[in-house]
Amino acid sequence: MATSKFEKARDRFLAWCAEDAIPLFRDKGRDPLGGYYEALSHDGEPLRDGHKRLRVQARQAWSFARAEHLGLMTGGREASDHAWRFMIDEGLKPLKDGPTCFIHIFNADGSVKSDLRDSYDHAFVLLASAERRLRYNDPEADDIDAIVERYFETVRHPEGGFAEGIPASLPRRTNPHMHLFEAALLRREAGPWAFSDSAVEEIKALWDRAFWDRQRKALLEFFGEDWTPDAASGSVIEPGHMVEWLWLLHKAGHADQSLFETLFESARDYGLLPDFPILADTVDIRSGIRSEGARLWGQTEHIRAALVLARATGEERFCELAAQLLEAFDRHYLTGMVRGGWYDRLGLDGNPISDRMPSSLLYHILTLADELVHSAQ
Repeated sequence: MATSKFEKARDRFLAWCAEDAIPLFRDKGRDPLGGYYEALSHDGEPLRDGHKRLRVQARQAWSFARAEHLGLMTGGREASDHAWRFMIDEGLKPLKDGPTCFIHIFNADGSVKSDLRDSYDHAFVLLASAERRLRYNDPEADDIDAIVERYFETVRHPEGGFAEGIPASLPRRTNPHMHLFEAALLRREAGPWAFSDSAVEEIKALWDRAFWDRQRKALLEFFGEDWTPDAASGSVIEPGHMVEWLWLLHKAGHADQSLFETLFESARDYGLLPDFPILADTVDIRSGIRSEGARLWGQTEHIRAALVLARATGEERFCELAAQLLEAFDRHYLTGMVRGGWYDRLGLDGNPISDRMPSSLLYHILTLADELVHSAQ
C-alpha cells in the first residue's frame, strides 16, 4: 500500500545508504591495523585513539554482507571479511576455567582492553556468522556457531535464560536475550540447528513470563536473578526496544496483530517527544520521567515497526506514518554533518548532543534499509 510520499522518502533513504553512508563507513571507518574504528567524527574522520568493541566488528561483518545482498554495495564480502578476520583472529581467546570465546573490548592497537566475556557480544557474533553462512556459505561458520553455543551453555542461568557474561553481573537484562533471539531466527533460515530452535523457544517463554508487562503494556528491561524487576532500575523502559520486539515477534511468526499494535502505540505513548516524532531513549514508568536524549537507533526501529504494521494490517495509515517518520529522521539525524553521517543522539529540543558517529549504528541503518528494500518488492 505504498504511497508516493512514502516511495519518495524510501528511495531517498536507500540512495543515501548506497551512495553516502555505506562508502563512508566502509572506507573511513576501516582501520588498516584490523577491523573497524569505533566511531568517526562529524567531519567523517576516524577517531583512532579510542577502544574498539568486539560487538562493532560483528555488526560490521553482518552489515556489509547484508548491504551487498540488498544491492546497496559491491565488494561487501571483502568489507565483511575485514571485520570478521579481526574479530576471530584477535578476539577469540581461551578463558581460564571456561570456554574459548570472544573478548569484550580491544585497545586501539588491537590488544585486549577488557577480557570480560559478554552475552550481548556473542549474540552479535552469531548474527554475523548466520549472515555469512547464508550469503557466502562461510566455511568457518560451523566452528563459530559451536563456540557461541558452548559460551551460552556455560552462562545458562538456573532461573532461565542466560547470565550477562563471564563473570556474571546484575541486573539481568532483556537486551542480550533480544539479540540472541534475533540471531537465532536468522540462523534458522540457514538450516537446522538445535541450539537456534531451543534459544528461540526459551526466549519467547521469557517474553511471556517476565519481559512483557501486560498490565502496564510495557517491555521491562532490568531484572534480579529470578526475573523479578530490579529494585533500582526495574521501572525504566526503552521505547525503542518495544518497537524492535514488534519486528522480531512478527519475524518469528507470532500472529497476534493486536499485540503488535499495542507494542507500537504503547511505545509511542511512553516515549514520543511532544514536539518531534522521535522516541526518547528511556522512560521511568513509575515516575513518568523521560531521559534527556533520543538516540538514532530507536528511530530506525520506530520506522521499521511502522512498516511491519503496514504490511501486517494492510492499512495505509501506517505507510503514511512511516513516510512522515522517514522524513523527520532525515531532517533531524542525517542533516548537518559529512555526507553519509549521522547524529547519534538528539536532545529533547531536537538539537544534536552527540560528538561522534558510532560505527555500530550502521547495523541499525541496514536493518531499516532491509525493511525498505523489501517494501519495494
